[in-house]
Amino acid sequence: MEVILVEAPQPDSPYGIKGVGEIGLVPTAGAVAEAMRQADGQWRDRLPIAAHQPVMAASARA
Repeated sequence: MEVILVEAPQPDSPYGIKGVGEIGLVPTAGAVAEAMRQADGQWRDRLPIAAHQPVMAASARA
């Protein structure tokens, strides 16, 4: 992924700025869900992924 900055004001925003921080958040939920699946074998298919879900998933298998 390559980010290209465009030096032009955004007329619809309050300060004429554009956001660039969101681009790194797109794959985060999938990466966290996959890491947790690899840790305990349980797929997560609902967001948000909460801290207690690994414990619940592990106890559901027993």
